[in-house]
Amino acid sequence: MMRAGPGWDRARTYARGAVAVGLLAGGVTALGILAWGRGTGPLPWAALGWAPMVAVGIGSGTWMAASYGRPSAGFLAGMVAGILGRLLLAAVGAAAVVMAGGSQLWPFLAGWAGGFVPLQAYEIVFFHRAARAGRGA
Repeated sequence: MMRAGPGWDRARTYARGAVAVGLLAGGVTALGILAWGRGTGPLPWAALGWAPMVAVGIGSGTWMAASYGRPSAGFLAGMVAGILGRLLLAAVGAAAVVMAGGSQLWPFLAGWAGGFVPLQAYEIVFFHRAARAGRGA
């Protein structure tokens, strides 16, 4: 059953855009890792940094988009969940890299940045536009 209403429409719009941005960022990150000249060995470590950041970014951003403009704490809860989720998954991923010997830290960090930065930028632009539309600007 699909939910209806402006919050859910906004959430679906956010999620579609975030998935596109996340996939594009993953492709660019993978190409950057391959261009680095170390073969395909670092790609799984880059994916370990990229995939959780994209998943949390899509999930928390969709939660915030669905809650945006409503008189509840849903938007704040989505924001806090996104921040804590990203911190936790980055720590778990970094611990996995260290336990594996630490030689793949840079590919992991490249994947982490490739998943975090583009989605964070998309989120900022999305909610800036939503705020301007809400003010009639």
